[in-house]
Amino acid sequence: MSREVSEYVGELTGQSTKRLVENESGLALEKAMRDGNTGKMQTLVADRLRAVKGLSSTLPDELLAQASVLREIRNYGVHPGPEKDELERWFFEEACGLLMLDAHTYLARLAGAVEQAIEQDRPAGATAKR
Repeated sequence: MSREVSEYVGELTGQSTKRLVENESGLALEKAMRDGNTGKMQTLVADRLRAVKGLSSTLPDELLAQASVLREIRNYGVHPGPEKDELERWFFEEACGLLMLDAHTYLARLAGAVEQAIEQDRPAGATAKR
């Protein structure tokens, strides 16, 4: 994945998440973000996406499952502990490359779903903030 694409997806996801918090009461989500509780934040976003009309019924669960796997791989790589064969495989060059591509797809799908949630919540006639 090119650096430009990576930066764009990160920026889009960050902007989308900020607008989701602004458009929702979002207190629990905002608290999870402030507390650094990534797992709780991911669950709350998935819960919110389940209410979005027009999204695939499985998309929130797919995104939550992928987020959980990515978080587990990250935690395994960052925090020392006993070796786990099921996670160790992601640290080989080929699997790592595929993981990067998959992470890009995940972030693009997440950003699209959050944008759709924001559009659904936007009052009629209001324009998008960019």
